[in-house]
Amino acid sequence: MNYRSGILSSHAALKRKERIAPGPPVLMRTGYSLTRLRGKPGSFFALVISGLVSITLIAFAIGKPISTFQIYPLEITRVMDADVAPDSRQVAFVVQRVVSSTGSATLAFFNDLQVWDFHKKSLIAQKTLWEGQAAPDIFLTRVVRYSHDGRSIVFSDGNTVHVLNTSNYEERNRFSLAPFPGAGGSWGSNILRVSPDDRKVAVYLADTVRFAATIRIYDIGTGHLDREFVPHMGVGSGGLAWSPDGTRLAFIWLPVHPGEDLPPDARNVRIVNVASGDDVSSFSTGYVAGPVQFLSDAVVITASKNPDPDHFGDDTIKFWDVKTGRLLRQIANPDTGIRNELGVSSDGRRIMGYTGKERYNELTHDNEILEQRFRVWDSETGKVLATSPAILPMEFVYGLELRLSLKGDLVLVWGINGKVLPTVYELPRM
Repeated sequence: MNYRSGILSSHAALKRKERIAPGPPVLMRTGYSLTRLRGKPGSFFALVISGLVSITLIAFAIGKPISTFQIYPLEITRVMDADVAPDSRQVAFVVQRVVSSTGSATLAFFNDLQVWDFHKKSLIAQKTLWEGQAAPDIFLTRVVRYSHDGRSIVFSDGNTVHVLNTSNYEERNRFSLAPFPGAGGSWGSNILRVSPDDRKVAVYLADTVRFAATIRIYDIGTGHLDREFVPHMGVGSGGLAWSPDGTRLAFIWLPVHPGEDLPPDARNVRIVNVASGDDVSSFSTGYVAGPVQFLSDAVVITASKNPDPDHFGDDTIKFWDVKTGRLLRQIANPDTGIRNELGVSSDGRRIMGYTGKERYNELTHDNEILEQRFRVWDSETGKVLATSPAILPMEFVYGLELRLSLKGDLVLVWGINGKVLPTVYELPRM
């Protein structure tokens, strides 16, 4: 099972115990419990947040969008990962290519880097990054990221990190992520983040068989392992982010094993000082969290990976104080909620999040996707800046990938399961 989707299947019955209180937009109390696993009786784990909090919600920000997108579809298949260049002029893809040998049943597998000018729909560069005689291990997710200055592209094949110059796409450095903690299992990287100064790379390593995780920080130039953070137990559920000044790192994990109760005070967000290794803060989001992003050096935001469509409307983007872990405010979207994906522009002014409609099917014990969209908000006011048209064809929700550009002017969308071809959505300047 692919790690990105597999970790979500273990949370399949998240159900909210209490809804946002009616009346004025003030969240008074929240709680969550797992009461079914895809319609089956029994409990996966239970999480209850008690106490009184008084947090002003940002305006619901539904209504008509004030801007529309210019859309650029690209006919690129077998995309494994992608990123937008910092100048918003190009997009880079890792594409799987399969070649059969003449007169033989043997197949050769290649992972190619493709760089495109999406405005002209033209291929600028192509380079093979990895090749083998067997299909890539499903546990080893391919990851590609631009450096913030745009001079480098960093690629991970799950075991090795490769650093390429964007001037000629030649490799200037590579280093192994091994040795992995412990023996056996299925260790591999599934999340990679380049530091704001482009000198470090943070890698989230997970073993989905033993349900373990570790976060490592490497020097991009030398490949030296500078720092490692190991959660007491559990595995990451999608969140890893650098602070804008590069001094702190935030990460999210599920701090229990499947089938165990999640304690009410379970702290699934941890923010650490990279230089010292000390904790800055840790806190509970009150839900199974997925993405995390720094809005500024002082504020971090999170979103849930709640799979229960009965309570999608309650899922909000939550703003937290970095030093204290105090919940500051929220952006709500009561019609469909906001979940699974988050993006923040480098200036912190725009936020992108996934909004979609699903319904639970009692016969299949699974969700049916009804509609898939994303929205872009003004982070300060909560006003909707743009809403995407329906994304078609509909993709398995945890296979749909969204990437907001650093400038906040582009959203790149694609499906890792191959249904949704890459599409760039460009916002007009405002």
